[in-house]
Amino acid sequence: MYAQDLPYIDSLRFAKDGEIREGHYAIAALPRLAGLLAAPEGELHYRLEGRTELGRPQLCLTVRALLSLDCQRCLQPMHHDLQLHSCVCVARNEAELSRWDAIDLESGGAMVDAVLVEARMSVQDFVEDEVLLGLPVAFSHPEGECPGSLSGFVGLEADFEAH
Repeated sequence: MYAQDLPYIDSLRFAKDGEIREGHYAIAALPRLAGLLAAPEGELHYRLEGRTELGRPQLCLTVRALLSLDCQRCLQPMHHDLQLHSCVCVARNEAELSRWDAIDLESGGAMVDAVLVEARMSVQDFVEDEVLLGLPVAFSHPEGECPGSLSGFVGLEADFEAH
């Protein structure tokens, strides 16, 4: 089932019914993400799928976007090809969430990401939250790929040592 045009979902029903929603958002329309970018341009494409695995309702999200970030090494703009996939369990209440955590700890498995059920969950906010959680803490070009040269710092260092 596709439900592209509705901005909200009932998270538990969406997961249990195996619904699918695909769409895109202008990056500039995602204010928390846009505030982190060098240029909030382009679109973010997403696919949200509901499913149940091991008795736990889940929301699985895939996101693709080309983001313009400021490199934290050279402070120049850089492009980051975001390819994100995450699955979040939907708990009916705090007790169920605690029970899942206890089962995961007892079995030695990794604790799962989970959210509490929302009868009116904003798809846009959920997508933006997951993108923000999936970004690196500090954005930077791969080692040695910053544009320009840092040779000016070598000259300053030599001047400093001479004095």
